[in-house]
Amino acid sequence: MTPSELAQAVAREWPGEAIARVDAAAETTEIRCDRSRAAEVCGRLVGAWAHSFAGLIVEEGDAEWQLRYALYGERPAGWVHVVVETPLAEATVPTITSVVHAADWHEREAEDHFGLVFEGHPRLGDFVLHDDVWEEGVQPMRRRFRRRITMADRRPNLDWRPRRIVEAPGAFVMPLGPVFAGPTEAVHLQLETVGEDVIRAFPRLFYKYRGVEKIAEGRTREDGLLLAERFAATTAFAHPCG
Repeated sequence: MTPSELAQAVAREWPGEAIARVDAAAETTEIRCDRSRAAEVCGRLVGAWAHSFAGLIVEEGDAEWQLRYALYGERPAGWVHVVVETPLAEATVPTITSVVHAADWHEREAEDHFGLVFEGHPRLGDFVLHDDVWEEGVQPMRRRFRRRITMADRRPNLDWRPRRIVEAPGAFVMPLGPVFAGPTEAVHLQLETVGEDVIRAFPRLFYKYRGVEKIAEGRTREDGLLLAERFAATTAFAHPCG
């Protein structure tokens, strides 16, 4: 499906409710729709029109949120951005995870970073900012967040308890970690086991999260690269060698 054919298909499927515009120079098709249609549009792109989910970009404007769902199709389809805008005071949008499972982590990160609530998502909370470490209500990617304010006196949720995951008869939970490795991410695993068999594993990541994105805000590209090299030296070394 070419970008022009995709735009025509969108116009037929959602007349007046979803507007597609092709940017030939950027090789991108932008589809703007109401937040109530986002899951339907993304689901059709992934299902019937053979696109893959590539990410979710959230921007906080002066008066509204902009959510940009990025999807990619094999050429000649190329990139597709599904754009949803909603007033800043209304920080609730329907989840798309019921039709696009790959969006699960992206929506959970956006909830922690911006305070957005994805209605219908089954597992919001305690993802990047763990409830037993971070104070409730801290949203490090919001404009109002001040990175120079110390977080040393933060008050974690003392009532936090691990999620109950045991379902199988005779199973129990075996916690493993957190394991703090060197250059890689730290991880804590909750394992549902019966004897020596591991039935399911639930990872808890992001123990090393420090809000570097907020520190990089407003810096030049050169300063941003220098910052990246300071906190991820092995990555900076590996890229030139590749």
